[in-house]
Amino acid sequence: MLPNEIRNALKATRKHLPGHYKTLFGEREAGSRWGLELTPDHLHGDWIQILDKPVQIWQMESHLTFENQCWTIAEVAAFTDIRNVYVFEGKHGPELRTKIMVGSTTTNTVTIIIGVEGDQEVVYTIHPGDPMTPIQVSTAKELQEQLDNSSLDPNTAVKYVERSD
Repeated sequence: MLPNEIRNALKATRKHLPGHYKTLFGEREAGSRWGLELTPDHLHGDWIQILDKPVQIWQMESHLTFENQCWTIAEVAAFTDIRNVYVFEGKHGPELRTKIMVGSTTTNTVTIIIGVEGDQEVVYTIHPGDPMTPIQVSTAKELQEQLDNSSLDPNTAVKYVERSD
């Protein structure tokens, strides 16, 4: 079952941010992978709200298994030289990526994060695995400066990407 909060946020996202809505589904281009073309039908299950503020975080355990290929910057730094992390301008803004496989694990957890955009509650992201600290800047330049100065939160997400960007 899909809780009303998630259902309403998906509807608001589709209506007010149609371009963003389209990026929520299908396969992910970097980081954790669904291994399938995710559709809204895959979101039916027993959702539990694990955080209410400043954003809503919801999770469910799926009967499907997904590849977890997103790590914290601290995990990446413990495995390889931090110079293997680079800034990439993703669909939703700047993000950290690496071409080094830090470790591949699987997960059955699906996470949805809901936040406010204007006066609407919308879905920020849907992804496999547990939530990590999001990027707190809006430009690639700012993110690069934080990476260069080692001033990022150690729990900031780094996505694995197989191919050349």
